[in-house]
Amino acid sequence: VKKVQVRIYVASGVCAAIAGVIIASELTSANPTAGTS
Repeated sequence: VKKVQVRIYVASGVCAAIAGVIIASELTSANPTAGTS
């Protein structure tokens, strides 16, 4: 049970990270040219 629970938490974290990257790219809050000047 403990191993399954840890795997579920890891999978949830990975999904949340992917969703965060997608939302940041859609909101254009991450500028790819930041810090070039």
